[in-house]
Amino acid sequence: MNLEAAVTLFLPILAFIVVWYMVELASFFRFIAKNDRPLWEKLGKPTLFTNNSMAISRRFVQSLTDDTYSSSETFLKTRGQLNRIRALLYIGIALVMLWTVGLVLVSAKVP
Repeated sequence: MNLEAAVTLFLPILAFIVVWYMVELASFFRFIAKNDRPLWEKLGKPTLFTNNSMAISRRFVQSLTDDTYSSSETFLKTRGQLNRIRALLYIGIALVMLWTVGLVLVSAKVP
């Protein structure tokens, strides 16, 4: 398989990861909105589309990476879902980086 085909195959895989991440994230936001109102408000009342500013997204991702809210009962109940969200985030970032490197190599015509 040549490099151009490999770079092209990354797009559907990346799209799948992004959609899966968004479904998991929306499910988690609904769960904390229903079951842990103070935590939901502490995170900035996040939703997937209507209230998803850069500050709220950064606060949520920071809570995932720092385990800032890991003592919360809701986070303990949803540890598996949070680990999936964290893994999908890191896999998505890695795929974007690999795809970018592949595009650079294809455009440079590296054998």
